[in-house]
Amino acid sequence: MGAWGVEPFENDTAAEFADKLRAVTFTGLRSRDPLVVRAAAEAMLLLDAAGLHVGKDFFQDAKYRLQEMIEDERFVSSWNEPRAILASLRRQLKRVAARGYR
Repeated sequence: MGAWGVEPFENDTAAEFADKLRAVTFTGLRSRDPLVVRAAAEAMLLLDAAGLHVGKDFFQDAKYRLQEMIEDERFVSSWNEPRAILASLRRQLKRVAARGYR
């Protein structure tokens, strides 16, 4: 028995694809590479915006990891424009925090 709705993720094939996207995203949140963590946090926002379930725990994890990056002076100072990366991280943290508490 398959699902065949008209929306992008209302069919079995797309649902399987969405499950893979979620798995990759959640793995990325646990990466040691801060750039992967940032990309995963942004992907999580996209999944949520598409109506795909993203649990509050994952938003909490992303929020924690982004805050770690903001506080990591070595990471921030490694950028050519430390102020710009801090501003970007803070904007991303704000988006993640806002979505995680709906």
